Formats: sequence, C-alpha cells, structure tokens
Amino acid sequence: MTSQTQFAQFTQEDLVRLIESYRYILQADPHRTPAEKVEAERALAALYQPAYGSASAQEHSNRVLGGYRATLANPNVSEAAKAHARAMLEQAGADLRTQKERNVTEGGRNAKSPDAHLARQLGGYKSALKNPNVSPEAKAHARHMLAQHGIAF
Repeated sequence: MTSQTQFAQFTQEDLVRLIESYRYILQADPHRTPAEKVEAERALAALYQPAYGSASAQEHSNRVLGGYRATLANPNVSEAAKAHARAMLEQAGADLRTQKERNVTEGGRNAKSPDAHLARQLGGYKSALKNPNVSPEAKAHARHMLAQHGIAF
C-alpha cells in the first residue's frame, strides 16, 4: 500500500497533527519505549515516502542507475563500492560507460574524433570568409584551406 492510499482519509490538517505527534515522540517524549520510537520512525517514513506511478518509477530507476554510474566515475570511491555499482548496473542490463564515454564513442556532442575536429576547423574557415573583421590575408588562407579540402565557398 502506498503512502497516498494509506493516508487518503486524512485531511491536510490531520496529517500535520499526525506528523507533529510522531516528531514529538521521537524528539521530546522521554516516556516512550524504544519500540514506540521505532514505530514512530516508520510512520514518519511512510508519510514522507512518495507514491511512485509508472512514469515516476522509471525516472526513479534512471536516477538510481545514474548514481551507480557516478560511483564508477568518482575517484574517491572505494573499489568495493565500485564493484557493487558495476554489479547493480550489470544486473539492470545498463550500459557501464559514463555519459562522457558514451558521447565520445557514439559521436555525441563531446566527440573528439579527428573528423569532428576537422569539421569544426573548416566551419571556422567558412565563417572567416563572411566576417568583415578578418584581414584579406586571413581570408586568402581560409579560401586556400577550404579549396584544399574540396569545399566550395
């Protein structure tokens, strides 16, 4: 049973009073037994727990997997924690590479392939031809470089 259905019969004022009473039991009531305090902790956790729908469950899963990927990329994390994160990602069938690694190998926005670099260089030369602040010598060099790569300008 989710927290929303479990507490659906309560008004907002009732829920506020309920939360305040559980907090009092945990923090200020010296006459409560440890078992009662544990029960108050569980009740508070149930009140604060979000009820996940099907779309939210997927988002939650993605965030958890992202946390495991971050664990793998963090140099301050122990090898045991990294091994656990790797196992959890493998169990979920997720890609073990970081976002940066996936972008580089799949030609994403952070691609560092020679082709991507050349395309950026040639784009810069084309821009130089249209820029009024570029000297005639620099425009001549840009034309030469574009012609060398077979690009019409």
